[in-house]
Amino acid sequence: MLFDWMFKDMDRSLREMGVGDVGVARHIKKMAKAFYGRAAEYEKGLDGDPAVLAQSLETNVFRQGTPSPAALVSMADYLRRAASFLGQQSVADIVAGCVRFPETVHEADDGADSPINA
Repeated sequence: MLFDWMFKDMDRSLREMGVGDVGVARHIKKMAKAFYGRAAEYEKGLDGDPAVLAQSLETNVFRQGTPSPAALVSMADYLRRAASFLGQQSVADIVAGCVRFPETVHEADDGADSPINA
């Protein structure tokens, strides 16, 4: 359902920018293909080999630069923890907007309150 809303909003935004009916369909198809392709890669990395997740992050998040190996490992670790943390939350809480995320390494070092409420 969330993805339906997301793509409906993309459709509306493209139309507001002046893209015509035929162009909207083409753009949405391209964006959906990119989204689902990335989601599949992230899922493989979250469910299996950490190297797959790190490679996916490098390709999709750091398109203009080259991150340090430590940055990739840190980001991949956080995503694994976040996926597990989110999986323990009820759908009702998430729908109500009470989404919690695990603390980051920097927050843990700073002693900041955790988890973060979005």
